[in-house]
Amino acid sequence: MSYSLYKVRGWSYYAIDGESSNLFTYGFFTKKGPDLKRDEDKKTFLEAFSLNRVVMMRQEHGDSIHVVRNGENPVYGDALIILEKNTAAIVRSADCLPIILMDPASPLAAIIHAGYKGTLKRITEKTLALIESLGSKPSQIQAIIGPSICKCCYNVGEDLAFIFEKEFGREGIVTFKNGKTYIDLREANISMLANSGVRKIHSVDICTSCHNDIFFSYRKGDKSKRQISFVAVRDLG
Repeated sequence: MSYSLYKVRGWSYYAIDGESSNLFTYGFFTKKGPDLKRDEDKKTFLEAFSLNRVVMMRQEHGDSIHVVRNGENPVYGDALIILEKNTAAIVRSADCLPIILMDPASPLAAIIHAGYKGTLKRITEKTLALIESLGSKPSQIQAIIGPSICKCCYNVGEDLAFIFEKEFGREGIVTFKNGKTYIDLREANISMLANSGVRKIHSVDICTSCHNDIFFSYRKGDKSKRQISFVAVRDLG
């Protein structure tokens, strides 16, 4: 499935082609996206996408998941399940995976921040389990993985590689090249999606480290800067 770069109010974001639905609005912004910590940017963002408010947590690289239904505004966590209409669920990333889940049958959406710690804690799998407990079926869900660090750039120590191999198996997850060890965070999360019953899995297959001109990358020195990803459920009533 292909993807394209879109622009709104001078900001750039990526989305999958041909998979749009009037039930949802979502996007993976570049480093030229809004900084939602600024009130002016937040106001402009909400106006641009005809939304009411944003929910953005202080991320902990953990497995805390929150359901937003009636004005909840969780402070800490790494995944949001959105039932409230016209509310943007936000995660911020700079190499970690932003993952969006959308179920038009419910309708509901979720957004996940998955670094290596969250991946090892199986935050994607746990989010899907919570979504299922709310009445959604994994076979109805469309998953989209946003721009993130690729396996060729994610060099790690042997200790961490061993933990990933033990948790997910080596095939497709852990590789060795020129005396270095690499892990594939995308593939680890794709395996959790597939094993949970999700069949529609797409990816904006761009590496944030390789394309540091477009995205912030922690590995390339952007220690405090992040781009945002968002998803919202539309109120069509």
